[in-house]
This record gives sequence, C-alpha cells and structure tokens, in this order.
Amino acid sequence: MEVRTTGVPVIGEKELRRAAEILRRYKQGRQNLERRIIADEDWWKLRQWRQFADKGNPNDDRPASGWLFNVIMGKHADAIAAYPGPNIRPREPDDRMEAQMLSSILPCILEQNDFEEVYSDTCWQKMKQGTGVWGVYWDQEKLGGLGDISIRPVNVLNLVWEPGVTDIQKSQNVFYLELEDNETLLAAYPQLAGKLGGSSGLLARYRTDDAVDLSEKTLVVDWYYKKRVEGRTVLHYCKYVGQTVLYATENDTFVPSVTREEVDERGERRLVQVPVRGPACERGLYDDGEYPFIFDRLFPIEGSICGYGYIDIGKGAQEQIDRMDQAIVKNTIMSATPSVPPTSPSISSYSPVTGGMSRTVTYMMTAAMAAGVRKVAMVTPMILPARFALCMLAMEEEMEQKTVGTAMQNIRFRKTVPSGSRTVAPLTMISPSASLTAGQIAPTTQPATMPVSIRIRNP
Repeated sequence: MEVRTTGVPVIGEKELRRAAEILRRYKQGRQNLERRIIADEDWWKLRQWRQFADKGNPNDDRPASGWLFNVIMGKHADAIAAYPGPNIRPREPDDRMEAQMLSSILPCILEQNDFEEVYSDTCWQKMKQGTGVWGVYWDQEKLGGLGDISIRPVNVLNLVWEPGVTDIQKSQNVFYLELEDNETLLAAYPQLAGKLGGSSGLLARYRTDDAVDLSEKTLVVDWYYKKRVEGRTVLHYCKYVGQTVLYATENDTFVPSVTREEVDERGERRLVQVPVRGPACERGLYDDGEYPFIFDRLFPIEGSICGYGYIDIGKGAQEQIDRMDQAIVKNTIMSATPSVPPTSPSISSYSPVTGGMSRTVTYMMTAAMAAGVRKVAMVTPMILPARFALCMLAMEEEMEQKTVGTAMQNIRFRKTVPSGSRTVAPLTMISPSASLTAGQIAPTTQPATMPVSIRIRNP
C-alpha cells in the first residue's frame, strides 16, 4: 500500500499514549468476561475441578465426566447441519438483475475464504463461550495485489471494546491485539529496529498445554475509532507498536487514481491521471463507516455484547455429576479396603493407602474400656447408598431442562442405576468382642442386603 503524507502527521506519539490509556481502561472493565471465557475453556478440556469453589481433599480422586462435553458436541453438529447460504432478494423490481448477480458472486467469495471452516470455528466459540466472532476485511494482498474480501474467525480475548455497550458499532473505540514474531515485524517495518519486545502481559491468554515462549514476540495493536465529519460517521484505523505508528488512515493523504487516455481541444491524445476516490484521511478505512467485526451470540444477556454458552448454563449439573462420581468412587475404595486392627490391647496407628486416598485409624483398647466399646453401634458403609441413587434420578430432569437435545446421553444416564437393584457390596466390619481373656477380637459380619426401610425401586 502506497502511503504519502504531507506536513505533520495527525496521529503521533501523543495520540498513541491516549489510545494506550483508553485500551487500559477497556481491559480493566472486562476482566470478569475474560475470566469467564478462560474458565469455560477449562470446562471444555475436562479440567473443571480447578474451577470448583470447594476442591475438597487434594488427595482424593477427581473424576471428570464428559456429559457437558457431549452436549456441546451434539449442538455443534446441529449447527453444522444448518449451514447457511446466501439468499439475495431484490428490494424493488429494478434490483432483480443486481440481486441475481450478487447471488452468483457471494458463494464464490465464501468458497475462496473457506467459509465452512470459519463457520465451524465460530460455532465452537459460540457453543462453549456463548459468542462467536468473525472479521470481514479488505485484503489488499489478495489476487496478486488486486485485493479482495477476507473472512477470518476472531478470538474474543484479542478483541477489546467499550465495556457496557451491547452493539459493537456503538463503541467509540475498538482494539484488536495480536502477538507477532519480531523477525516478521522487522522485515515489514524496518523503523521498528530497537523498539520490539514487551507488552505481552496486556493480552489475556488461554491455559494451553504447550509452554509458549513470548520472548521473541511483540504486541501489535490495531486501533479502530470513529469520528463525525460533516454529518457522517467516518471509521479510521491505526496500526502501531508501542509508540511507533506503522500506518494510520488520518496520516494517509494519497489519492488513488487511474491512467486514462483523453483527447484535448486540439484533437491530440494524451494520458491523464483520474482520481478514483478521495484520500483515506477524508473517507476513512471503509465507506460504510462500520467496524469489520460480526458478533453471533447464543444466549444474549443484558449489558454485554457477549452471551452465555452451554457451559455457562450446564456447569452446575456437571459439577454435581463429578462430585457424586467422586463420592461413589471414594466410598467404593474405602469399603473395599480391609481395616484390620492390632490383635493386642494397645495404642497404635496404621494407614492403609488405596488409590489417592489415605485413612488413619487409632485403636486404644483396655479391659476397662472393653464394655463401652462393645456397645458402640457400627454403621455399614455401602458402595451405592440409596440416597445417591435418589439424588441421581432427581437430577436427570433438571439436566434435561438445562441442556435440551442430549437424548442419547439421557438414555445412557438412566442405565447407570440398574432397575430393581436391592443388594450392595457389604463390608465385613471388625468390632471388639466381649471376651478379651485371650487378647483376641471376634469378627462380626453385617447383612448383605439393605434393610427394607431404605430400599429404592425405580417406578
């Protein structure tokens, strides 16, 4: 892109410092949104235990089921099956030819931009985070320098707007942040020599499995802002690194023109330069004066451009499932672990360790205490107590209401509690005997079936 400037640039270091202050205020106002989006990605990766308020014993197993994961998979498949297509309708009878022409052009543009892949990526964002965003730009380098439309998915964490607005077009400023390699920047902008590095902490990032090295990257800011000029809205654009302007429409006074052949008054032919449109400093970045970003929300909420996704409305049920799975596994392991106390009346401790859990039991046995110990009622821990089965059945309807469309998962969930179950795996408990003459303790075995009073039967 050829840029010609005359006089003092309109956008300089003073304006960049003001833009940096606006960016800082915008970032401070959307911290809760960034934390929610990063947490949603942890839920998607089945790492939701780090998001629980009460994480419990750190030595306990932390099962993470894929119920919510399966919900999102099904909803994304539904969105792909409903892939949209352009349908251009004329506003007036005279517009029929143009509508027919656009109906042939737009599918070609979408095909060249691989829009099916872009649509799929934004649908993943929409289902997980509640908002999918894509950018529609004019790429001057496409088609060998002729230029064409470019459509790309946009990371919500990289896009910063005015907090509190519900329409991106009503934001006074919009910033897009991206980290780029220092070598790439130096090759494109030699004036950045000695000015690269830093500012990477300003960009919020997901918790990734890879250890990303940011030492050789620099934050590049695309600053979009609007101005009112002669009764119309003009969209301006500035690309900068630190305090260095790389390009600014307000500094661009170049008038694009084409060469044409004309005949003068004497009948001679000559070549003249005919302006095509006004300079960028007057007309702005795009003629429509709108930001090149499109938001697609799943469940809209008041006071925010972004909406809620399936993770936001279903994570409560997912947490209940994981906590019940943890309790069932913990109860099973503890019940299956034999706890044999010492055979002699003394004070001792032992810690049978199974899986990620440990239990310490201290026995203190004397002849004087034997009578009291014998009368202690012992409760048999069961692998699947009736209260767990009741809770799981009660949760089924709640989860169905929160995430409609998971029929296959609901069928699988119903089968997790076998119909007509009456027996559970008992635990053989050891209790002190009435006779301690030989220093021995007699075992007492609990019944293998639940009492009638706590049985549960599915209807």
